[in-house]
Amino acid sequence: MSDVKYVAKLAGLIAVFFTALALFLGPMNLLGKIFSADKIVFNYEWFYDTEKAFEAKLPQIAELKTQFDAEQDKEERVMLRTELNGVRQVCRELAATYNSNSQKLNRNIFKSNSLPYMLDQESCK
Repeated sequence: MSDVKYVAKLAGLIAVFFTALALFLGPMNLLGKIFSADKIVFNYEWFYDTEKAFEAKLPQIAELKTQFDAEQDKEERVMLRTELNGVRQVCRELAATYNSNSQKLNRNIFKSNSLPYMLDQESCK
């Protein structure tokens, strides 16, 4: 066998080997990314932090509603209404992101059972 044919066959075998190795290790690499210690801690803490941020918005919304209802000055009411709408939007975004991540298999497996499965966006009104 000539050297050129031998090198070509060897290169082909090496290419096949590395392709098979990549196909085999690809899912392993994905699992490594999902189950790395950093990702586990990040996801676990993210659910706690997001739920607490959501819960902190609810009394802010209630207080702004009270202030808005009691305010007589038109300009102050406009300012309070703008702030209330902003806090409501942040509250809804927190709930939507939390709920989305709760439905993702690669995220919710790290969520504590003591946390709610979903956050109620309607409570942001």
